[in-house]
Amino acid sequence: MSKIYKSNIDLRILGEHIDFIVYASGSVPAHIVPQGSRFHKSTSKIPQVKSYNKQKALTASFDTNFLVEVIVEKKDGHTRMFLTFPKVGLKIKQHLTVLNATHSDLRLEVFKNSRGYFGFEQILKNSWGAYLSHRNYFNVSTTKANESNGKGALQLVKSNKGGQQHQLQMVLPGIKIIGNGISFDIDILIQKGGQYIHSLDFKNNLEDIDVVEGNTLDIKPVTQVTTVNKNIKLETTYIKLKQKDLVSRELLYDYKTQLNPQNIPANSLELIKSNVYAIENPLNLNVTLTNLGLTENNVVEIPYNVSRTVEDNIILPTKPILENGKEVYELNWSSEIVDNEIINNNNKCISLKFSNVEQLESFEESLKKQQIGLLEKYPVLNLNGQLNQVKRTYSSISQWVNRSQLNQFNDTSFVYNSDGKLDSILICPNKKVDINNNFAELNNKYTDGGEYTLENGEEYVGYYHINKEKYAMVGRTHTDSAHEKLRPIYSYAPIKANSRTDFLFTTFDKTLETYSAFTATTQSRYKFSDTYDVHISGASYSAKTTVPISNITRNKNLPLIGDKTKRYGPYVYPEAFNTNGGDIVLDESNPTNYFRVSGVTNGIYRFTYKAYFNVKYKDSQWCEYLTNSLPTGTTGNYPSNNYEIKRLINTSIIQAGYGETDTTLQDTGFKFYPGKKFRDGKKEYDVPTNTGILDFNFNVSLIKTTSAGTQTNLKTFTIKRSKLDGSANDYLTLDVANTDKSSSGTNVCVLSAVSSSTIFSKQIPVTLDTGLITISSGETIHLQYDSSWNSTSKGGFFGLSGGETDIDINLGHRLNENKEVIEAPWFRVVKSTQELVYNNLFFNASKESSKFKMSIGGVERAVKLPGALYLTNSDNRCGNITTPKVTNTTFPKLTFLDTKPSNQKLMWDVKSNRPTNYWQKMIESNKIKDYGLPADIPTLTIMKDNGVFCFYIPTYIDEDVPTCDFTFPQISQSYVIVNSLKNPFGSVLTHYIVVTPDCHFYKPCSGGKLTTSYNVLHKTRLDERKTFNENKHITIKGRKIKIINSRSHYNPAPTVIPTNNKCRYYCKCSSDVATQLNIDPIYNTTTIFTDLETENCSSCLDKANNYCKSLNAGCAPYLMDKCVDSNNYTISEDGKPILDKIKGIAKTNITINPITGHPVVRTTLSDSLLDIESPIVTFNCVDGTCFREAGTGGEYATEDACLKNCAASPPPPPRGIVVETPRERVGTPTYTDDTMLDSDEPKKEKVEEGICKTGYYWCESAGGCINEKIPCKEKI
Repeated sequence: MSKIYKSNIDLRILGEHIDFIVYASGSVPAHIVPQGSRFHKSTSKIPQVKSYNKQKALTASFDTNFLVEVIVEKKDGHTRMFLTFPKVGLKIKQHLTVLNATHSDLRLEVFKNSRGYFGFEQILKNSWGAYLSHRNYFNVSTTKANESNGKGALQLVKSNKGGQQHQLQMVLPGIKIIGNGISFDIDILIQKGGQYIHSLDFKNNLEDIDVVEGNTLDIKPVTQVTTVNKNIKLETTYIKLKQKDLVSRELLYDYKTQLNPQNIPANSLELIKSNVYAIENPLNLNVTLTNLGLTENNVVEIPYNVSRTVEDNIILPTKPILENGKEVYELNWSSEIVDNEIINNNNKCISLKFSNVEQLESFEESLKKQQIGLLEKYPVLNLNGQLNQVKRTYSSISQWVNRSQLNQFNDTSFVYNSDGKLDSILICPNKKVDINNNFAELNNKYTDGGEYTLENGEEYVGYYHINKEKYAMVGRTHTDSAHEKLRPIYSYAPIKANSRTDFLFTTFDKTLETYSAFTATTQSRYKFSDTYDVHISGASYSAKTTVPISNITRNKNLPLIGDKTKRYGPYVYPEAFNTNGGDIVLDESNPTNYFRVSGVTNGIYRFTYKAYFNVKYKDSQWCEYLTNSLPTGTTGNYPSNNYEIKRLINTSIIQAGYGETDTTLQDTGFKFYPGKKFRDGKKEYDVPTNTGILDFNFNVSLIKTTSAGTQTNLKTFTIKRSKLDGSANDYLTLDVANTDKSSSGTNVCVLSAVSSSTIFSKQIPVTLDTGLITISSGETIHLQYDSSWNSTSKGGFFGLSGGETDIDINLGHRLNENKEVIEAPWFRVVKSTQELVYNNLFFNASKESSKFKMSIGGVERAVKLPGALYLTNSDNRCGNITTPKVTNTTFPKLTFLDTKPSNQKLMWDVKSNRPTNYWQKMIESNKIKDYGLPADIPTLTIMKDNGVFCFYIPTYIDEDVPTCDFTFPQISQSYVIVNSLKNPFGSVLTHYIVVTPDCHFYKPCSGGKLTTSYNVLHKTRLDERKTFNENKHITIKGRKIKIINSRSHYNPAPTVIPTNNKCRYYCKCSSDVATQLNIDPIYNTTTIFTDLETENCSSCLDKANNYCKSLNAGCAPYLMDKCVDSNNYTISEDGKPILDKIKGIAKTNITINPITGHPVVRTTLSDSLLDIESPIVTFNCVDGTCFREAGTGGEYATEDACLKNCAASPPPPPRGIVVETPRERVGTPTYTDDTMLDSDEPKKEKVEEGICKTGYYWCESAGGCINEKIPCKEKI
């Protein structure tokens, strides 16, 4: 298919006129030449032959005030160009009679010159020369001396039937040539300012659009450019690919930025070749962890979607957890970050934040392509009716947050910003201590459940034994035959070992007796009194007292409420009681204030209480009331199902008649009017006194009391009758669903699943969690409940006497349908650290993660995740991506990425140290299915007008792909564009353009019995114990001891070793070595070793080096405590460490600005190690809690200033109930209408349209409009 382009050009810029000089060469018979012609120099009067050698025959002068027509033809990949000078602008003057000119247009085909351009140039050779011509128009092959043998470029056409007979006639169609032996040359003279032009080029800027063959198109407007001969320099250009560039799909570079300073017109350069290469970016993944006790150089990759448990560096499988009818698996990545012994010893919280919002969004998009935890599945029926298990993938990041918090004791919190986006993740050191107490071999033990599970998670009942490795195993005794290992449950306490502040208490059991406050159950000095669930019943009641909960022993081993892992149990250390200097105060003489926590020292604490509120309501005359109120003959069988009965109970009993009339009318189809059932007290109605539950209020609160006696409510959970009574966390109102229409009790008076004496029952989960809060010395916290209610029998409405009501509540255990206890309540208090370390998270979506071990079906496997998540420095927001430096020297040394020719997708499965870019050719030829160029764009690159270069970004094509699978562009790649440019008066130039995605770049898509050692060590009361077992070690008065045989020669004469020579160290190994040695899989570090026989830090380093090298040559020692400065060492030739010279220490003085409260610092340098002042401490506010900041980087100079101004961040978006569709396609989760059922925040207020913009609503406590994803907090 051919295309013809046409336009008119203005050549006035070249000069006032253009002269075309036609020269004649060759011979003609003399008789055709007029005698005496002044143009000829005949040697005789009648010559036989007349010869010419480039003699001027004709001059055609063109007036440039007239436009010149330009025509370009493109056919079969070839381009031809023609100029037509109209006859109206031509003046022809004849000099020889060998031709006879008539007035016609002058037509020139423009050929490419020696520089590769369409145009004309100066020609010089053999003493001949043309100012402006082309070798097709001017022949210089003959010499000037041979005048009789001249030869021109335009000659007779040998065979052209029906056409022009001479090539000159193709230029001047109206000319007549006399004789057949004459040839012609054409020279073009263009003069301006006294100078002749020696070069004239034409660059075709064609609009490449599809046309029907034969149509004529316009060429872009012509620009005249005059160039000079000079050297041009083009430096490598570095461009950041930004998010907005994905919208335009064009990345532009203007060459004028480099050409204008050199006085070079942009249009003087022609792009003759452009190649795009994908190269691998170097990534800086190093993170400095010296503030956590580790080294400066670490690469920490996080197993963010690997469901596994790591205990003693052993990879164990996780057990499925049943949540909302689904089997889910916990993600323990946050625990793995802080469970390292060295990090735990440093006792600092870590605040993690994605480097930028785009990184977070990229991480969320990657999750949507992954199976949750690599384990979760859900059943679906196929077309054959068979049940298949399908992988459950993430639909949003909220599912990742949920799985990361299934272990409610890992002290990890997710902080959200005002837009409801995840802002940061706060991870504090795990509180976890082994309370299993297996430290001796035991045989013939028996468990009836609640102590161990088999490897498959099934609870074990039967005989077991403890082997010499202190593990429980199936069977009475240990034998050589294979027998299964048992996993202990409830074997950990979520507290810190030997803590004076931490504890987790529960109650011994529920009780059928009234138990409204603490009641002593023993007078023995060797044990505490047991506490029980709060149990109260009566028609009316009012009380306000401390919730009694201080047990670690239980009648039956049960999972703690919310502990899906069944891993944790209650525990406390003797040091925690105030008699031993701790925070716990138990006052058995004061039942209403029996238990409180007193802040012995300032610190950050977290108080958490979980229980269930179980309520049963009885009314002896409910059936009589229904009979009198709803006669069968009038209402038929109404009420007949749970739906109708629940609605009646909600209005008639719980709201004391309010709304009962409307409910009856609606549910009987407006066929029965029961009359007025409620007296509102404001109007005079002939209505009996209200009956049912007249009022009800139950609060559970954490109360803080200052040393001055001022009380503050830290957290409250409120239960009221219904929404009529105002805001509350939950209500007695029964939940009603359409499914209730198909179920009913044995008679209309009671619901299904309750006894005939109980009208209704309800179970409400109660949670109080302060999060991390600051407690000052002298302040106390106690857990209390405040209850009041009043009820009367419904029979009183009709004047019936003798009716009795009873509201029975139980605060504590969770019960099943048979009222059996299934989960235990708990009250946990832990003191956290005030030290906070900031780090970033960097996510590389284009790189597979390293191999992580996990146990699947009892088999250990190595898995990879589609995307790698790294821990990085907090100040390294963009530094992870390193832009390569590209020059002529470095370009061949880059790492090139490409796609195999056999691929139909952009795969990047070729890595080479030689330039390769087959992927560019595949995209331009439409051989790749998932990426392409727009229909009218044939190439990745093009030079537009006026020196503007364009790189077209390939578009992702998702027509054949169900999920987003972006491979271009990637932050791990740069794209090097190598442009070859031609200068009319210079050599070919090579210019590099390096395109690197910006760090903000993101591609959117879319109690059982206690055994053995426990009974031996724990006979006394907790506050009087001095000996106990912790993590399989016996501790006496805080010192760990080792028991040896009396006849052992291990240490016959104990020696006292000075503690100031204690040497502590650990070994850091490479990741491959760490896998072989089964050491910490995240940080690749061993446990901490202690050597008491070193003389100084130098000998400590020697011993540490010897030990670490004995493990593996790839392990290096790192000293701790006072020898930490000795980690600056080099290794000598003989393999021994040599300490580097210690430099001076920076000494800092700090003063406080009285106006801002911020620190003002003066810094000097000390040459002495002894001249060290006290460390500087400032404070930062994180989610309402003040953390210490080492140095001057904190926001506040003092803790008081921080506490005064520190406010909590917005809560996370409403959790609601996620409705997962059968296919669980990627998308936004759907929430039920009542999204605040499980939140202790007040409901959103409805406001008139126009006050707040779409997506926002008015919040009174905030005093303005806030995002509708964020609950409005109640004013305090």
